[in-house]
Amino acid sequence: SICYSSCKYTLLKEFLKRYSDHSQYWIGLSREPGQTWKWIDGTIYSGWFKIIGIGECAYLHRIGISSASTHLVRKWICSKPDTCIPRS
Repeated sequence: SICYSSCKYTLLKEFLKRYSDHSQYWIGLSREPGQTWKWIDGTIYSGWFKIIGIGECAYLHRIGISSASTHLVRKWICSKPDTCIPRS
């Protein structure tokens, strides 16, 4: 819903202000190469923040959201699956 997306956007902006200078965080978004980004619960990402990069999993950093391969070690800001598995 629009309200849910708006809430996620507001929370993300607040999180960026508070924590992003200290670390980078996986945020529960993944994709197959060239496919749509999806949240860990299967919801399609609405695109309210541009995701930079060509990786299969998205992470939060001080200037926004980027993507990278799953082999990079980062903290999580949501519950972590056993592995970051892109969804089809």
